[in-house]
Amino acid sequence: MRKKILFLILTIFLIVISLTTIFLIEQIGLTGFIVKDSGGLKVLTGKATTDQNNNIDTSSSSTETENDDTVTNINNYRSSSGGGGGGGNDDGICIPNCGGKECGDDGCGGSCGSCQDGKICSSKGLCIYIKTAEVFISPSITNQIKEEFTININIKTETEIFAAEFELSFNSSLLEALEVTEGDFLKKDGASTSMQNACPVINNTKGTIKFANTRLGTTTGINGNGSLAEIKFNAKDIGNSQLILENVQLTDPSLEVEKIKTNIKNGYVNISY
Repeated sequence: MRKKILFLILTIFLIVISLTTIFLIEQIGLTGFIVKDSGGLKVLTGKATTDQNNNIDTSSSSTETENDDTVTNINNYRSSSGGGGGGGNDDGICIPNCGGKECGDDGCGGSCGSCQDGKICSSKGLCIYIKTAEVFISPSITNQIKEEFTININIKTETEIFAAEFELSFNSSLLEALEVTEGDFLKKDGASTSMQNACPVINNTKGTIKFANTRLGTTTGINGNGSLAEIKFNAKDIGNSQLILENVQLTDPSLEVEKIKTNIKNGYVNISY
């Protein structure tokens, strides 16, 4: 009689243990777990199920470990992708940041999209069309030594321009820059303008001129033809000097430099007696 009672108690105890194990597995919904077998611990991936005999069954692959301890839960491996600009949380996950962007980097090594139909991706992550404008030197000069002359940095554009800047280089042994004044283009509709970055800057030692100008008191640009700047030179000696435009940047009212592709035409000066 005593043996039957002990056997019954042991049976109930084993049933309780089995049911508790099954309940925990079902509640946790493990995507990865460790079970112990004769070869050590195996890390299993996939959700565990049980058959009618309450045995753990999985069709997932396993990776053996060197540990031989009790069953323990394995969390999913998470890692953040590289790249600045993306957000993160306490788990170290990189969260893509594409707010207000149509294209470009999402901050996590991915993309916010690509541009179609001939558009390009701007620095602000917007798909934009490339527009063209022409900046050129007029006229090409044939001049006599010791004489002063003026050239114009002209523009021709169908695109609205809000600001413009450029650098001009010349042969300082032949030419001396005397004066730079803004042209009429950016203010031909009556808008105010302002020279930027302490411009114009004349360097007759290096033979360079820096110029930058922008519209004020308006959010619109100006298009058409006109002069960005007038430059007065003195011819010092006989020879030929190229007039080379560099670092030309035209900005539209949205302040997107990439929208405008600038075609540049340089000039030259032929100085003789």
